[in-house]
Amino acid sequence: MHGRGFRVLVGWLAVLVLAVANGAFREAVLGPRVSPVAAQVASGLVLCALIFAAACAEIRWMRLASATQAWRAGVAWLVLTVVFELVFGLVQGQSAKSMLAAYTFQGGSLWPLVLLTTFVSPFAAFRIRGSTG
Repeated sequence: MHGRGFRVLVGWLAVLVLAVANGAFREAVLGPRVSPVAAQVASGLVLCALIFAAACAEIRWMRLASATQAWRAGVAWLVLTVVFELVFGLVQGQSAKSMLAAYTFQGGSLWPLVLLTTFVSPFAAFRIRGSTG
């Protein structure tokens, strides 16, 4: 893997750490204090903001030199996220039905919006912050 691809992967790993921390916060802090739907919605919105903030913070470091490269980074982040979620779900013994339910807005889940944010954030950050190429 060449330097830019490695940096895109490391950027995604940082997003993954933020997502795990966000989920832990939802379960430990929000869950006991608000309804499950409110916790899901709040957590989803926070995660979208964290993903975008991470992309803005990492965009120059990732050395994306063009809008096309930024879109490719978004595709990579999206694919890595979906594959991670599916593998994690299988390891936890979740059924296909329960895993696919996350891809709807049931129960306050904003997962489709999170995936859209994951895909678009590298390009949006590139447009806003530019890159050093």
